[in-house]
Amino acid sequence: KRVLGDRLEFEVRTACGIDRGWGLAFPRVSYLLRDDLRVRLGYLAIGGPRESVIGQFRANDEVVMQARYSF
Repeated sequence: KRVLGDRLEFEVRTACGIDRGWGLAFPRVSYLLRDDLRVRLGYLAIGGPRESVIGQFRANDEVVMQARYSF
């Protein structure tokens, strides 16, 4: 979803395995400071039982930051 004249953007990526009970979510927010500079902040959350394909990485949640300059 883009707001504030397309300068602020919200994004959520998700995946889940209903049969094995695992899931992950990756929400991010981006802000266009200038036409050539964008900053982004997000969080990757992983969950599920240790035996599942994704659940074995459940202790690896992470915060991500990005600054992108385009010319």
